[in-house]
Amino acid sequence: MRIVQVGPGETLPGGMLSVEHFLRDSRLGKRFGLSIVATASKHHKLLSFILGFSQIKKLIRIGECDCVHIHMSENASVYRASIIIRWIKNHSRSRVIVHSHGGSVQYFFDRCSQKTRRFLLKSLELIDSLVVLTPGWEKWWRTLLPSLKISVIPNGVNVPFLDVAKKENANVVLFLGQICEAKGVYCLLDAVQGVIERFPEVNFVFAGDGEIQKCLAYAETLGIKENCVFVGWVGKHEKEILLKRASVLVLPSKVESFGIVLLEAMAYAVPVICSDGGFMHEVVDDRQNGIVFSFGDSVQLACAICEIFEFPGCAVEMGISGRKKVEEVYSADKVLAQWERLYEGLLR
Repeated sequence: MRIVQVGPGETLPGGMLSVEHFLRDSRLGKRFGLSIVATASKHHKLLSFILGFSQIKKLIRIGECDCVHIHMSENASVYRASIIIRWIKNHSRSRVIVHSHGGSVQYFFDRCSQKTRRFLLKSLELIDSLVVLTPGWEKWWRTLLPSLKISVIPNGVNVPFLDVAKKENANVVLFLGQICEAKGVYCLLDAVQGVIERFPEVNFVFAGDGEIQKCLAYAETLGIKENCVFVGWVGKHEKEILLKRASVLVLPSKVESFGIVLLEAMAYAVPVICSDGGFMHEVVDDRQNGIVFSFGDSVQLACAICEIFEFPGCAVEMGISGRKKVEEVYSADKVLAQWERLYEGLLR
Protein backbone atom coordinates (compact mmCIF):
# COMPACT_ATOMS: atom_id res chain seq x y z
CA MET A 1 0.00 0.00 0.00
CA ARG A 2 1.52 3.29 -1.10
CA ILE A 3 0.13 6.74 -0.41
CA VAL A 4 1.39 9.84 -2.21
CA GLN A 5 0.93 13.24 -0.58
CA VAL A 6 0.38 16.11 -2.99
CA GLY A 7 0.89 19.75 -2.02
CA PRO A 8 3.49 22.48 -1.52
CA GLY A 9 7.17 21.81 -1.96
CA GLU A 10 10.13 22.85 0.15
CA THR A 11 10.15 26.38 -1.27
CA LEU A 12 6.74 27.04 0.33
CA PRO A 13 7.27 26.54 4.08
CA GLY A 14 4.19 26.83 6.24
CA GLY A 15 1.42 24.87 7.88
CA MET A 16 0.66 22.50 5.00
CA LEU A 17 4.30 21.56 4.46
CA SER A 18 4.63 20.96 8.21
CA VAL A 19 1.70 18.53 8.08
CA GLU A 20 3.20 16.74 5.05
CA HIS A 21 6.45 16.25 6.96
CA PHE A 22 4.60 15.28 10.16
CA LEU A 23 2.89 12.39 8.36
CA ARG A 24 5.84 11.33 6.20
CA ASP A 25 8.29 11.25 9.11
CA SER A 26 5.92 9.39 11.44
CA ARG A 27 5.49 5.64 11.91
CA LEU A 28 2.87 5.81 9.14
CA GLY A 29 5.49 6.95 6.66
CA LYS A 30 7.10 3.53 6.47
CA ARG A 31 3.90 1.53 6.76
CA PHE A 32 2.11 3.32 3.91
CA GLY A 33 5.17 4.39 1.92
CA LEU A 34 4.19 8.02 2.39
CA SER A 35 5.98 10.26 -0.08
CA ILE A 36 5.52 13.87 -1.17
CA VAL A 37 5.03 15.15 -4.70
CA ALA A 38 5.22 18.94 -4.97
CA THR A 39 2.64 20.59 -7.22
CA ALA A 40 3.13 24.10 -5.85
CA SER A 41 6.23 26.20 -5.35
CA LYS A 42 7.21 29.78 -4.65
CA HIS A 43 8.63 30.27 -8.14
CA HIS A 44 7.83 28.70 -11.55
CA LYS A 45 4.33 27.82 -10.33
CA LEU A 46 2.92 26.46 -13.58
CA LEU A 47 6.03 24.38 -14.28
CA SER A 48 5.93 22.96 -10.76
CA PHE A 49 2.33 21.88 -11.24
CA ILE A 50 3.00 20.30 -14.65
CA LEU A 51 6.02 18.37 -13.38
CA GLY A 52 4.28 17.29 -10.20
CA PHE A 53 1.12 16.22 -12.03
CA SER A 54 3.22 14.21 -14.50
CA GLN A 55 4.95 12.46 -11.61
CA ILE A 56 1.59 11.54 -10.04
CA LYS A 57 0.38 10.07 -13.35
CA LYS A 58 3.57 8.03 -13.69
CA LEU A 59 3.35 6.63 -10.15
CA ILE A 60 -0.26 5.58 -10.72
CA ARG A 61 0.48 3.99 -14.10
CA ILE A 62 3.34 1.87 -12.75
CA GLY A 63 1.31 0.76 -9.74
CA GLU A 64 3.25 2.78 -7.16
CA CYS A 65 0.28 4.76 -5.85
CA ASP A 66 -2.83 3.29 -4.24
CA CYS A 67 -4.07 6.56 -2.73
CA VAL A 68 -3.43 10.24 -3.38
CA HIS A 69 -3.62 12.51 -0.33
CA ILE A 70 -4.13 16.06 -1.64
CA HIS A 71 -3.32 18.95 0.69
CA MET A 72 -5.59 21.80 -0.45
CA SER A 73 -5.81 25.41 0.66
CA GLU A 74 -7.71 27.99 -1.39
CA ASN A 75 -7.58 29.88 -4.72
CA ALA A 76 -5.26 28.16 -7.23
CA SER A 77 -4.87 25.20 -4.87
CA VAL A 78 -8.55 24.28 -5.38
CA TYR A 79 -8.16 24.39 -9.18
CA ARG A 80 -5.04 22.21 -9.02
CA ALA A 81 -6.83 19.71 -6.80
CA SER A 82 -9.84 19.58 -9.14
CA ILE A 83 -7.69 18.83 -12.19
CA ILE A 84 -5.81 16.08 -10.38
CA ILE A 85 -9.00 14.54 -8.96
CA ARG A 86 -10.73 14.34 -12.33
CA TRP A 87 -7.75 12.71 -14.02
CA ILE A 88 -7.29 10.12 -11.25
CA LYS A 89 -10.96 9.17 -11.16
CA ASN A 90 -11.16 8.93 -14.96
CA HIS A 91 -7.95 6.93 -15.45
CA SER A 92 -7.37 4.80 -12.37
CA ARG A 93 -8.77 3.08 -9.32
CA SER A 94 -6.60 5.01 -6.89
CA ARG A 95 -8.31 6.44 -3.84
CA VAL A 96 -8.31 10.19 -3.28
CA ILE A 97 -8.28 12.09 0.02
CA VAL A 98 -8.59 15.87 0.03
CA HIS A 99 -7.22 17.49 3.18
CA SER A 100 -8.71 20.98 3.57
CA HIS A 101 -6.30 23.48 5.16
CA GLY A 102 -7.18 26.85 3.67
CA GLY A 103 -8.65 29.31 6.13
CA SER A 104 -9.90 31.51 3.29
CA VAL A 105 -11.53 28.79 1.21
CA GLN A 106 -14.97 30.06 2.28
CA TYR A 107 -14.26 33.47 0.79
CA PHE A 108 -12.82 31.82 -2.31
CA PHE A 109 -16.04 29.88 -3.01
CA ASP A 110 -18.13 32.98 -2.29
CA ARG A 111 -16.21 34.87 -4.99
CA CYS A 112 -16.47 32.11 -7.61
CA SER A 113 -18.93 32.36 -10.47
CA GLN A 114 -21.75 29.80 -10.43
CA LYS A 115 -20.16 27.94 -13.34
CA THR A 116 -16.76 27.72 -11.67
CA ARG A 117 -18.24 26.79 -8.32
CA ARG A 118 -20.26 23.98 -9.95
CA PHE A 119 -17.15 22.62 -11.72
CA LEU A 120 -15.07 22.61 -8.53
CA LEU A 121 -17.74 21.02 -6.37
CA LYS A 122 -18.44 18.34 -9.02
CA SER A 123 -14.73 17.51 -8.88
CA LEU A 124 -14.73 17.27 -5.09
CA GLU A 125 -17.79 15.01 -5.17
CA LEU A 126 -15.61 12.38 -6.85
CA ILE A 127 -13.21 11.95 -3.94
CA ASP A 128 -13.29 9.13 -1.40
CA SER A 129 -12.88 11.27 1.70
CA LEU A 130 -12.59 14.90 2.74
CA VAL A 131 -10.59 15.63 5.88
CA VAL A 132 -11.15 18.86 7.82
CA LEU A 133 -9.50 20.19 10.95
CA THR A 134 -12.36 21.17 13.27
CA PRO A 135 -16.07 20.39 13.80
CA GLY A 136 -17.01 23.90 12.72
CA TRP A 137 -15.08 23.43 9.50
CA GLU A 138 -16.99 20.19 8.89
CA LYS A 139 -20.37 21.94 9.26
CA TRP A 140 -19.41 24.50 6.63
CA TRP A 141 -18.18 21.89 4.14
CA ARG A 142 -21.39 19.89 4.59
CA THR A 143 -23.38 22.88 3.30
CA LEU A 144 -21.47 22.48 0.03
CA LEU A 145 -21.09 18.69 -0.13
CA PRO A 146 -23.80 17.13 2.05
CA SER A 147 -23.39 13.55 0.78
CA LEU A 148 -19.58 13.40 0.93
CA LYS A 149 -17.72 11.34 3.53
CA ILE A 150 -16.07 13.91 5.81
CA SER A 151 -13.70 13.16 8.69
CA VAL A 152 -12.50 15.59 11.36
CA ILE A 153 -8.81 15.05 12.06
CA PRO A 154 -6.98 17.94 13.73
CA ASN A 155 -3.38 18.86 13.19
CA GLY A 156 -0.99 17.16 15.55
CA VAL A 157 2.39 17.99 17.06
CA ASN A 158 5.15 16.17 18.86
CA VAL A 159 5.08 17.09 22.54
CA PRO A 160 8.61 17.99 23.68
CA PHE A 161 10.07 17.12 27.05
CA LEU A 162 9.72 20.23 29.16
CA ASP A 163 10.33 21.06 32.80
CA VAL A 164 7.69 23.75 33.23
CA ALA A 165 9.20 24.84 36.53
CA LYS A 166 12.46 25.71 34.75
CA LYS A 167 10.90 27.29 31.66
CA GLU A 168 12.60 30.51 30.58
CA ASN A 169 10.62 33.74 30.43
CA ALA A 170 12.30 36.53 28.52
CA ASN A 171 9.41 39.03 28.35
CA VAL A 172 8.86 38.11 24.71
CA VAL A 173 5.64 38.33 22.72
CA LEU A 174 6.12 35.94 19.80
CA PHE A 175 4.50 35.88 16.37
CA LEU A 176 5.15 32.92 14.03
CA GLY A 177 3.90 32.97 10.46
CA GLN A 178 3.70 34.93 7.24
CA ILE A 179 4.35 38.64 7.80
CA CYS A 180 1.29 40.13 6.12
CA GLU A 181 -2.00 41.88 6.75
CA ALA A 182 -4.08 38.68 6.52
CA LYS A 183 -2.15 37.29 9.49
CA GLY A 184 -3.02 40.37 11.55
CA VAL A 185 0.57 41.60 11.84
CA TYR A 186 -0.37 45.28 11.50
CA CYS A 187 -3.02 44.88 14.19
CA LEU A 188 -0.34 43.44 16.46
CA LEU A 189 1.98 46.36 15.68
CA ASP A 190 -0.85 48.76 16.53
CA ALA A 191 -1.17 47.01 19.90
CA VAL A 192 2.53 47.35 20.81
CA GLN A 193 2.34 50.94 22.07
CA GLY A 194 -0.42 50.11 24.51
CA VAL A 195 1.67 47.27 25.91
CA ILE A 196 5.04 48.99 26.25
CA GLU A 197 3.46 51.99 27.98
CA ARG A 198 2.75 49.63 30.88
CA PHE A 199 5.54 47.09 30.34
CA PRO A 200 8.43 48.89 28.58
CA GLU A 201 10.75 45.88 28.91
CA VAL A 202 8.58 43.67 26.68
CA ASN A 203 9.93 42.81 23.22
CA PHE A 204 7.91 41.66 20.21
CA VAL A 205 9.58 39.03 18.04
CA PHE A 206 8.19 38.39 14.54
CA ALA A 207 9.41 35.16 12.92
CA GLY A 208 8.41 34.62 9.30
CA ASP A 209 8.96 35.99 5.82
CA GLY A 210 6.84 38.43 3.88
CA GLU A 211 6.41 42.20 4.28
CA ILE A 212 9.28 42.66 6.72
CA GLN A 213 10.59 45.99 5.41
CA LYS A 214 7.09 47.42 5.19
CA CYS A 215 6.39 46.39 8.78
CA LEU A 216 9.70 47.81 9.98
CA ALA A 217 8.81 51.14 8.37
CA TYR A 218 5.37 51.04 9.98
CA ALA A 219 6.90 50.27 13.39
CA GLU A 220 9.19 53.26 12.98
CA THR A 221 6.27 55.59 12.23
CA LEU A 222 4.56 54.31 15.38
CA GLY A 223 7.71 54.89 17.44
CA ILE A 224 7.92 51.26 18.55
CA LYS A 225 10.81 50.00 16.42
CA GLU A 226 13.12 49.50 19.42
CA ASN A 227 10.72 46.93 20.87
CA CYS A 228 10.19 45.00 17.62
CA VAL A 229 12.52 42.39 16.15
CA PHE A 230 11.98 40.71 12.77
CA VAL A 231 14.09 37.57 12.50
CA GLY A 232 12.86 36.22 9.16
CA TRP A 233 11.81 32.64 8.53
CA VAL A 234 13.14 30.24 11.15
CA GLY A 235 13.89 26.53 11.02
CA LYS A 236 12.80 23.90 13.51
CA HIS A 237 15.71 24.43 15.93
CA GLU A 238 15.39 28.22 15.94
CA LYS A 239 11.62 27.94 16.43
CA GLU A 240 12.14 25.71 19.48
CA ILE A 241 14.49 28.28 21.01
CA LEU A 242 11.95 31.06 20.45
CA LEU A 243 9.12 29.02 21.97
CA LYS A 244 11.17 28.20 25.05
CA ARG A 245 11.77 31.91 25.67
CA ALA A 246 8.33 33.25 24.77
CA SER A 247 5.97 34.62 27.41
CA VAL A 248 3.02 34.43 25.01
CA LEU A 249 2.37 33.58 21.36
CA VAL A 250 -0.02 35.80 19.40
CA LEU A 251 -1.86 34.73 16.24
CA PRO A 252 -4.11 37.67 15.27
CA SER A 253 -5.09 36.35 11.80
CA LYS A 254 -8.15 37.49 9.90
CA VAL A 255 -9.08 33.85 9.34
CA GLU A 256 -7.45 30.49 10.10
CA SER A 257 -8.82 27.03 9.52
CA PHE A 258 -6.77 25.85 12.50
CA GLY A 259 -3.48 27.61 13.26
CA ILE A 260 -0.91 24.90 13.94
CA VAL A 261 1.47 27.40 15.57
CA LEU A 262 -1.04 27.58 18.41
CA LEU A 263 -0.45 23.90 19.12
CA GLU A 264 3.31 24.30 18.81
CA ALA A 265 3.22 27.04 21.45
CA MET A 266 0.82 25.16 23.73
CA ALA A 267 3.09 22.12 23.58
CA TYR A 268 5.80 24.31 25.12
CA ALA A 269 3.38 25.50 27.83
CA VAL A 270 3.21 28.95 26.25
CA PRO A 271 -0.14 30.72 26.71
CA VAL A 272 -1.63 31.85 23.41
CA ILE A 273 -3.70 34.76 22.18
CA CYS A 274 -5.66 34.41 18.95
CA SER A 275 -8.37 36.30 17.12
CA ASP A 276 -11.87 34.97 16.62
CA GLY A 277 -11.24 34.73 12.86
CA GLY A 278 -12.03 31.36 11.37
CA PHE A 279 -11.90 28.31 13.61
CA MET A 280 -9.02 29.07 15.98
CA HIS A 281 -11.48 29.43 18.85
CA GLU A 282 -12.15 25.69 18.53
CA VAL A 283 -8.51 25.06 19.44
CA VAL A 284 -8.09 27.72 22.13
CA ASP A 285 -10.36 27.66 25.19
CA ASP A 286 -10.78 31.31 26.16
CA ARG A 287 -9.36 32.05 29.63
CA GLN A 288 -8.30 28.44 30.10
CA ASN A 289 -5.27 27.92 27.85
CA GLY A 290 -5.28 31.29 26.13
CA ILE A 291 -7.27 34.38 25.25
CA VAL A 292 -9.51 34.98 22.23
CA PHE A 293 -10.02 38.57 21.06
CA SER A 294 -12.07 40.23 18.30
CA PHE A 295 -10.15 40.31 15.03
CA GLY A 296 -8.78 43.75 14.18
CA ASP A 297 -9.31 45.22 17.65
CA SER A 298 -5.79 46.32 18.56
CA VAL A 299 -6.93 47.85 21.87
CA GLN A 300 -8.47 44.56 22.96
CA LEU A 301 -5.34 42.73 21.81
CA ALA A 302 -3.09 45.09 23.81
CA CYS A 303 -5.22 44.48 26.91
CA ALA A 304 -4.96 40.71 26.44
CA ILE A 305 -1.15 40.89 26.16
CA CYS A 306 -0.94 43.14 29.23
CA GLU A 307 -3.05 40.63 31.13
CA ILE A 308 -0.40 37.97 30.51
CA PHE A 309 2.30 40.15 32.07
CA GLU A 310 0.12 41.61 34.83
CA PHE A 311 -0.95 38.18 36.10
CA PRO A 312 2.04 35.87 35.55
CA GLY A 313 0.56 33.15 37.77
CA CYS A 314 -2.55 32.93 35.58
CA ALA A 315 -0.34 32.91 32.49
CA VAL A 316 1.58 29.92 33.83
CA GLU A 317 -1.68 28.10 34.53
CA MET A 318 -2.86 28.82 30.97
CA GLY A 319 0.38 27.41 29.62
CA ILE A 320 0.11 24.24 31.68
CA SER A 321 -3.54 23.82 30.66
CA GLY A 322 -2.62 24.25 26.99
CA ARG A 323 0.13 21.65 27.18
CA LYS A 324 -2.27 19.22 28.86
CA LYS A 325 -4.82 19.73 26.06
CA VAL A 326 -2.17 19.06 23.42
CA GLU A 327 -1.15 15.86 25.21
CA GLU A 328 -4.76 14.68 25.44
CA VAL A 329 -6.11 15.75 22.05
CA TYR A 330 -3.42 16.90 19.63
CA SER A 331 -0.36 14.78 20.41
CA ALA A 332 1.27 12.94 17.53
CA ASP A 333 0.12 9.53 18.79
CA LYS A 334 -3.53 10.60 19.08
CA VAL A 335 -3.67 12.24 15.66
CA LEU A 336 -1.67 9.55 13.84
CA ALA A 337 -4.07 6.90 15.16
CA GLN A 338 -6.92 8.74 13.43
CA TRP A 339 -4.99 8.92 10.15
CA GLU A 340 -4.11 5.24 10.42
CA ARG A 341 -7.80 4.29 10.74
CA LEU A 342 -8.72 6.47 7.75
CA TYR A 343 -5.94 5.07 5.54
CA GLU A 344 -6.76 1.49 6.51
CA GLY A 345 -10.45 1.99 5.77
CA LEU A 346 -9.78 3.40 2.31
CA LEU A 347 -7.16 0.84 1.31
CA ARG A 348 -8.97 -2.22 2.69
